[in-house]
Amino acid sequence: MFAIDAPRAIRAPAANDVAMAAGPAAPRAPRRRDGRVVIHLDYDAFYCAVVEAESPQLKRLPLAVQRKSVVRAASRPMLTAGEQRSRSSSRACLVRQRALVNLADGSRCNYEARRRGLHKLQLVTEARRLCPDLVIVLGEDLTRFRNASKLLYRFLRRFSWNGRVERLGFDEIWLDVTDQVDYNVNLLNPHDLHHAYFCLAKDDPTHGFAFDATAFAGNTFPASGLLSKDVAQDPLRLRLLVGSHLAHYLRAELEHHTNYTATVGISTNKLLSKLAGNVKKPNAQTTLLPPYDSTALDFIDAHDIGRIPGIGFKLAQKLREFILHRPAAFSDGLVYGGTEEAVAAGDVRKHHSAS
Repeated sequence: MFAIDAPRAIRAPAANDVAMAAGPAAPRAPRRRDGRVVIHLDYDAFYCAVVEAESPQLKRLPLAVQRKSVVRAASRPMLTAGEQRSRSSSRACLVRQRALVNLADGSRCNYEARRRGLHKLQLVTEARRLCPDLVIVLGEDLTRFRNASKLLYRFLRRFSWNGRVERLGFDEIWLDVTDQVDYNVNLLNPHDLHHAYFCLAKDDPTHGFAFDATAFAGNTFPASGLLSKDVAQDPLRLRLLVGSHLAHYLRAELEHHTNYTATVGISTNKLLSKLAGNVKKPNAQTTLLPPYDSTALDFIDAHDIGRIPGIGFKLAQKLREFILHRPAAFSDGLVYGGTEEAVAAGDVRKHHSAS
């Protein structure tokens, strides 16, 4: 036996029904979650810094760390049959074949070498031409770099209250310092922000450092590092300001105790803090300022598509081709398809075909 439903009253169509009948609504932008304060540290010229720590006499010389494993990786097939038929891909093959001879990864050059014209993913022959006195150290054995990375991780983790510390590779680290920042914001005297004090331990009020809570430590983006007069109306800005002083303290402690320096970004999530750190290098820091509804979008839009974390080489090249309507031109002296043709993230986002 089947139960028969009682008759239902006829109702007028609701506003939602009308909207559904008219078609799907435009997608809403997700609500921002800016409750956290995240610090990203990128150790300056890390691989060279490890070598310099072992041989201090190299600090004033142009130095590059060469990894043979990267050369071997370049010998593997990286192109499809279709890609090999294109002119640009043929040029990419030629560049990769040249990479089998020798390779110096410019991201593993110290800043003296970069000052003399060396840059990312550069062939040794080209590097030697630009900088004849370049010192090249083989770095195929990663043991010393791994050990140094672990040492720096343990050092910085001691400053965390919540244990939310994450490494990326050997030379990058994030710290979620939300709890420390919130605790110290509550300790601020709004009538005397110039003479603020950051407490590093809840059980020891004497363990900390003095700071000026009216101005950001380091650089800001946009370049306006002063706090508004009415702190109550700008709580996120105040929290980021306090976080910037913690970041400045961590950088100073890192250099004092380990002789390593770092470039730092401060924001409300991992992506923005990492990108913020790229604004000013080396041994510097940048805080991305609110309001993020406008600032964050403009900030990301200005970055080359290949600099956005999570967008790999192949996807970046496809996006460049999509925007340029042709393969991006490759640069001589570079491997892995290096290109001088930058395409900004904003060019992709604002493209009429983007969805």
